[in-house]
Amino acid sequence: MKWATILSALAAVVGLCLVAYGIWGPCYSTMPLKAPISFASGSSQEFPFRVESHFVHIITFGVRRPPDPERLFPLLGDFDHQRSGALNITWAVLADARSVAQGSSRDQPYIPIIPSSGTRDVTITLGSFDPKKGAQYLLRVTPENHEPTWNAFSPYVAVGVEGGVLSETLLSYWLLGVAISIVSGITLL
Repeated sequence: MKWATILSALAAVVGLCLVAYGIWGPCYSTMPLKAPISFASGSSQEFPFRVESHFVHIITFGVRRPPDPERLFPLLGDFDHQRSGALNITWAVLADARSVAQGSSRDQPYIPIIPSSGTRDVTITLGSFDPKKGAQYLLRVTPENHEPTWNAFSPYVAVGVEGGVLSETLLSYWLLGVAISIVSGITLL
């Protein structure tokens, strides 16, 4: 009986630690890079960043939502009328001067949905890569379009943890901790 009580108490402590980890889990940047780009020239633009987690990261292109979203149709396309946009960006993620992932906005199928008026940005996924935790990377983007008027939309590229992965992981720890705490509490009674 004495060992059962000790094991139950130890399980309760482990459960509470998992709950705490789920609530206050890892505090690191889930978006290590967000940088403006320019369509004024077709030259490559490079942005260094460091990844602090092992989760898959996505590369996105974004623009500030204008008051009249139809102004974005020439750039992003008009899904309702089956018209493609003119956006053409090539990208590469480099580590130690070697490409670890690359692609083009033309490679990634997307549906350009203009968000509600409450949302400020319109984003499109360009691709993804599987980073090494703590590694230093360089994102190289080359806008193949030379259309300086698009700079009025404040275009940018971003690299970040794939949506929801981190919060789902922390929620799993929290739920596991609650379950262990409940079970160990019942055996203590």
